[in-house]
Amino acid sequence: MAPSLIFLLFLLQIFALCSHQVVAQTGPKTWQTLPFNPGALPLAVRSPYLNTWAAQGNNPASVNNLWPTLWNSNITGWYAAVTVDGVAYRVLGDAPIQNTTTANQTAVIFTPTQTSVLLQAGPVSINATFLSPVEPTDLVRQSIPFSYFFMTAQSSDGANHDVKMYSDISAEWISGDDNREVIWTSDVNNDRVILSTQLQTESPFTDFSDHAHDSTAYYCMKAVSGLTWRIGADVQDRGIFTNTSQLTNTTDPNFRPVSDSWPVFGIAVDVGSVGSTPSSPVIWGIGVVRNQSVQYLGSDATTKQRSAYYWANFTTAVDVAEFFLNDFDRAVSAANEMDAKILSDAGGQNIPQFANLLSLSLRQAMASSEITISKDSSGNWNTSDVMTFMKNMGSAGNQGGVNNVDTLYASLPVFLYLNPSLAGYLLRPLLEYQESTAFNLPYAAQNPGVSYPIATGNSTQHNFGIEQSANMLIMTLAHAQASGDGTLLSQHYNKLLTWTDYLVNNSLSPNNQFSADVGSVNSVNQTNLALKGIIGIGAMAKICSYAGQQDQSSKYQSTAQNYIQQWAALTVASDQSHLLMNYGVQSSSGLVYNLYADKLLGLNLVPTSVYQVQQNFYITAAPQVKFGLPLDNSDATFSRTDWMMFAASSSGQDALGPMVNQLISFASVNMNNAPFASMYDPTSGQVSGGLNSPGQGAMFAPLVLKYVLSC
Repeated sequence: MAPSLIFLLFLLQIFALCSHQVVAQTGPKTWQTLPFNPGALPLAVRSPYLNTWAAQGNNPASVNNLWPTLWNSNITGWYAAVTVDGVAYRVLGDAPIQNTTTANQTAVIFTPTQTSVLLQAGPVSINATFLSPVEPTDLVRQSIPFSYFFMTAQSSDGANHDVKMYSDISAEWISGDDNREVIWTSDVNNDRVILSTQLQTESPFTDFSDHAHDSTAYYCMKAVSGLTWRIGADVQDRGIFTNTSQLTNTTDPNFRPVSDSWPVFGIAVDVGSVGSTPSSPVIWGIGVVRNQSVQYLGSDATTKQRSAYYWANFTTAVDVAEFFLNDFDRAVSAANEMDAKILSDAGGQNIPQFANLLSLSLRQAMASSEITISKDSSGNWNTSDVMTFMKNMGSAGNQGGVNNVDTLYASLPVFLYLNPSLAGYLLRPLLEYQESTAFNLPYAAQNPGVSYPIATGNSTQHNFGIEQSANMLIMTLAHAQASGDGTLLSQHYNKLLTWTDYLVNNSLSPNNQFSADVGSVNSVNQTNLALKGIIGIGAMAKICSYAGQQDQSSKYQSTAQNYIQQWAALTVASDQSHLLMNYGVQSSSGLVYNLYADKLLGLNLVPTSVYQVQQNFYITAAPQVKFGLPLDNSDATFSRTDWMMFAASSSGQDALGPMVNQLISFASVNMNNAPFASMYDPTSGQVSGGLNSPGQGAMFAPLVLKYVLSC
């Protein structure tokens, strides 16, 4: 697709948003970010280890006055520049190269899959776009850990100008320790240039400061006229381009530590004469590749290595890079279609700013996971054995690690909305591990591994039995209902029964059990936790019915209905003004977000009158606090975006609108300069945790109720 059409689609999408409402901006002083100025802009956000952002927030730097960083603020060196009629302008990165002028950033536009930065380089305007494809129904493409960076140029004064473009990355992408030695190579032929770097001594399955120490970074480009490249010291490579507008096609022979003269991997292109029509895009591919993704202990209690799904289609990483480069035109078209669908569906909610949250959340939620397969006994890839592993970035939820159950529960809506099968691939590692002899708890585990990417089991006793058992029942049924695939229900029926019986014995009176929010809520007999357990029992009643076990279904349905009547009697405040957060504590109030599960599963357990009480409470309380309602009024300084959206989605349009407005106020507060966080102070907008949490997939909760479960 021509760059002008790409940009036009950007504008059409943004105009659609503007026809509703664009958030007033107090951040950038000389440019506008549409649809609003977030804490950080997603750049290359594709996997747990290809996850680079540009910090923004209050009075932010332009992208050419900052270094892009990993989600945790570690620098991932990424630089770009152009020359216009021999004059050099910096486009990306904070490198003070002699004789290089900083281009003037004029606007930023982001959609669910793309971030576009507009800059003025003298008489030429530059569109620098970062595209992280989201391909939910294509497991090969979705599992490829590569993103695109591309630039176009257009004359602003009507005259023709000579333009050349350059970009490089550093070895910081593959090491959390800048003192580690790295090696590199160039793979160049008539079709492409592929530059790569890795640690000289790799550490398999080691996550150090959120970098994979068994990864290889790739920077690549299809062969085009006027392409040159170089691997060398950062100042040298960038200086050569500034002074000559081209590179030397040579490789520095001296391997060394990441921070020793900062080796970079640069590719430049002579675009030629540029007029009033946008130039063809100059396209770089960036990837962070691992041969094996996860260690996993499955139902047979043996540990196996699993690799990304795309390896079934490719022999080498060079093959992957070539495919990705050749796929650009289709990828742009697919991304534009994805953006248009999400923004259109969001518009159907008739809430002006709802689409803005989805534009910020999609890449973050989807990049948390790696889709994997195993090899069979003959050493062949088994593409029917699909499991997805989620890194709990930001540590929202309990214990962190791999496929953390409460974080997966929060993120579930984005997967149900995009492709319900994805939810099943995330549930499989949890379910199969808990079928093994290595697991013997009577309630569900918190995760199958405490340190990503090692999922070799976690049978530690814990006090989240109701929380995690109900989460598993709710998610497994939600996947089956949304996908039409009951395989997980039938394969793990007995395990689901075990968890349900645990809930029958414990849910109505949770006593001192913890919810997912133990850091803020530690009280006895939490009504929201009891509700989740009761809904879990109701979910099993449906599962039994699907399995043809009508007697069991009737038993659990009767129990759930009996419990919900007792729960409602204990939970509705005596003045009917709100639902209590603890049995009998009339002054307690907060987010009863587990009502969403009743809506999600279509159980209709909770009486309409109970929903109405809480909806009225939200409508009354929301205008009183700018950034959100507290999770529990026992701590007015703590809330979570995921539970805010769950609560809002279960409470009708009149509550959903004001609560979405609170969430967008937090996301655009210009106080925070990191990826969208899930844990925060609703009174001030200050982040307290959950940076880059995949739980932001919860922002899609209203769309699941409207477009997935209504079908």
